[in-house]
Amino acid sequence: MCTSATCARRSRSAPRSRVSSSPSAAPATASGPRRRMRLSIPLGLRPRLVGGLLLTSAATLLAAALFLLPPLEQRLRTDQLASLTTTAQTARTSFVEIDRAGARPGSPSLRRIVEALERRAGARALVVAGSGRVLADSSPGPSVLAPALDAVRSARTVRRVTSSPDGSVAEVATPVTIADLRCALVLVQPVQTAQSAAGVVRRAFTIAALIGLAAALLVGMGIASTLSRRLRGLHDAVGRVGAGGLEQDMPHDDARDEVGALTRAFAAMQGRVRRQEEARRAFVATASHELRTPIASLATVLELTEDDLRQEPPRLAEAVDGVVRARRQSERLAALARDLLDLSRLDADVALRREPVDVAESCRAVLSEFAERARERRLALGLEATAPAAMQERGHALADPVGVARIVRTLVENALRYTPEGGSVNMEIASRGHEVVVSVTDSGPGVRPEERETIFERFQRGSAGQGAAGFGLGLAIGRELARRMGGDLRVTDGPGGGARFELALPVGPQPPVGAASVDLARTA
Repeated sequence: MCTSATCARRSRSAPRSRVSSSPSAAPATASGPRRRMRLSIPLGLRPRLVGGLLLTSAATLLAAALFLLPPLEQRLRTDQLASLTTTAQTARTSFVEIDRAGARPGSPSLRRIVEALERRAGARALVVAGSGRVLADSSPGPSVLAPALDAVRSARTVRRVTSSPDGSVAEVATPVTIADLRCALVLVQPVQTAQSAAGVVRRAFTIAALIGLAAALLVGMGIASTLSRRLRGLHDAVGRVGAGGLEQDMPHDDARDEVGALTRAFAAMQGRVRRQEEARRAFVATASHELRTPIASLATVLELTEDDLRQEPPRLAEAVDGVVRARRQSERLAALARDLLDLSRLDADVALRREPVDVAESCRAVLSEFAERARERRLALGLEATAPAAMQERGHALADPVGVARIVRTLVENALRYTPEGGSVNMEIASRGHEVVVSVTDSGPGVRPEERETIFERFQRGSAGQGAAGFGLGLAIGRELARRMGGDLRVTDGPGGGARFELALPVGPQPPVGAASVDLARTA
């Protein structure tokens, strides 16, 4: 519990705390959207390509400058010291013939030697005795006794770079002996030579880098402009196709790059879609026409049959005839529906089975379906296997069993349809290389040479088939199935003047011994 005064103070302080907290919360809330806002600048392909090329070139040049220029000056200094060392050591033989009298300050012999060294090496030359006296100096200057005395004491060549108010200098001191007097030959050369050479390289590198960046900019702009123009043309063409239909032309691009390949792929896709659209329109038009005739005929037959049955007394004979004709029309509609379903499966690219198929057994099963029909028309229907021993070993094809039965059934049905009464239909199975070939030969009118490819197109029939039953789909479906299974379906002249259709399928492996045969006539 609290007293009244305490409670009053708490009640007065609470609003102040709430009010004081609100200003701090407002900026936080207002700053939240500002933090989430991002500046988005759309960049096209051209600035991206040019920028990427410039950045790559600049990064390459920067890396080359970092790894090349800093060590260059040090390398030049090292080479300068090495050159002075070689010159000094080579000049040691010049002091062999100097006697004791010549080993003194101001000696003309020593003077000639140091002056010759200065001319040859481009460096100040000195001869310093072990006591620190300078015996000869080609160009008097700052004292260099330290390296000379170090060389005399250590009996080895001393090399160093020192700094002076006038700049850095390279000093090389090598011990020499003049008439039993231990001395040192000192060569002194400013390092401005190395620095100036490094400066020349640096300036040349900078100029070359600027030229390279300018060239990269020009090349990048040229490449980017070309790519942008080609892509813009492709974009506009695709837009025209989308807006105006498949009749719009795609740009022609023969370039051997990704953009050219993309353009050609779009053009090929447009061609395929255009052909598919034309096939679809033809399919719809032909299917509508083909369906209209049997449906109208079926409706007429059913109407007449109904009238026959309503008569008093009913005309049963006419009614039965009408029912028979109606059944035939329904069978024709069922065949058309089956063909249309097969076409839709082919267009949808439904995967086919691939397994060993006993071709001879498949053909016998299909022939048994048409045996009664052949007897009714007095047609000779036979099966012959060429080289039975080879067929025993290689009589299996790698294919879809239902598809094989479908093709063979179409070939036999066409042969029976176009062969006149009393004729013959012969089926032959042979093994040719890596193929199993099923041949169906009839004694009908045959197929004209100019029609041997047309009859394999959808809704197309040869001149001999005009007026006969059928929709012109069986052979088209058969060839597409055969090629989907890795084979082919073709037509040639038969030996007796009729047509000879050949179904070629790839040879498949033999099934295990004792495996049950598949009744393809039933599975189809």
